[in-house]
Amino acid sequence: MSKNPYPMRMCCGCRVSRAKGELIRIVRTEDGKAIIDKSCRLPGRGAYICHSEECIAKAEKKNRLAGCFKANVHVQIYSELRELVKGV
Repeated sequence: MSKNPYPMRMCCGCRVSRAKGELIRIVRTEDGKAIIDKSCRLPGRGAYICHSEECIAKAEKKNRLAGCFKANVHVQIYSELRELVKGV
């Protein structure tokens, strides 16, 4: 069995596993706030999402980031993700 040379993570929107570098990382910090981790180095519980508006919409509709973080997530994070995707 060959191992994949890239770490795989699952998108919380579409639930498809992709290489970690292809996804956006969102982190829940110690104070409970969710922020976008552009460096992928911040400490805290992480969740990943694809660079597509469809995945962001699915995650928002089903409140999947809150499920991943096991805590409430402010709706502003979804608008920040949309702005990031549009800028790419």
